[in-house]
Amino acid sequence: MLAGRMKLRNFLLLSGLAAGGGAAAYVVLHEPAPDPPPVARAVEAEEPPPAVQGGAAQDGLALLKRPLSGDKLKDATAGKPYKINVYRDSGEAMPNRLKIDLDRDEKWDEKWTVKDGSIQRDIAPADDERYTRTLWWAGGEWRDTRTAPKATSGAGEPVPMRAVEPEEPGVAGEDMVTAAVRAMAGRRLTSDKAKDVTKGHAYKVNLYQDAGESQVNRAKVDRDRDDKWDEKWTFEPGRIVREVAPADDEQYTQKLIFEGGRWHE
Repeated sequence: MLAGRMKLRNFLLLSGLAAGGGAAAYVVLHEPAPDPPPVARAVEAEEPPPAVQGGAAQDGLALLKRPLSGDKLKDATAGKPYKINVYRDSGEAMPNRLKIDLDRDEKWDEKWTVKDGSIQRDIAPADDERYTRTLWWAGGEWRDTRTAPKATSGAGEPVPMRAVEPEEPGVAGEDMVTAAVRAMAGRRLTSDKAKDVTKGHAYKVNLYQDAGESQVNRAKVDRDRDDKWDEKWTFEPGRIVREVAPADDEQYTQKLIFEGGRWHE
């Protein structure tokens, strides 16, 4: 009898231990895994606001320097994230307006106009075609002003926007200097002369607006700044007459005429 009770007690004890061990094992096996250590996230740089994005602005400035064969060039930046249309209004020798769609959503974020010797840049910061901010290009930078600063020559008179050499010739038979001088047609002076409007360039140009003229009607070009005029230009209605001294001796033995979109003798 005693032996039977011992066996029963041992059985119950072992059963209890087994049950306890099983519970413990259950707890150990099913305890939730600890949270993984936090991983540092890459911080994305904030995208600059449309008003200061560089690529489109740089392309815009370059496109205003390139002659157009017609009055409009659509999507001049095809393949880029932004779209630029370029315009040349009637009577203008070079492009004088452009529109920029920074994200190609068919809404123009910026409108540029060559105006009063500078470039007026109207911006819609909210991408809603409401142009609430204006910048002006002057002195090689964008300025947050409402009036265009006037550049002056040594004599103190306002002069046209300084000619910038195009990146490539504009029409057949035209080099970069010729294209730059031709772009001055239609400019207006407040006096009868503007000296060295290309100061800082390898060549020198003087502009003249004779009495009774409403805009520049003559120019002189010194291609190598040796104080001898290599060319004399006359801006006439519908054409440009260009007299050239091939020997750089102010003996103008060659005459070229720009008419119908090309130069001819």
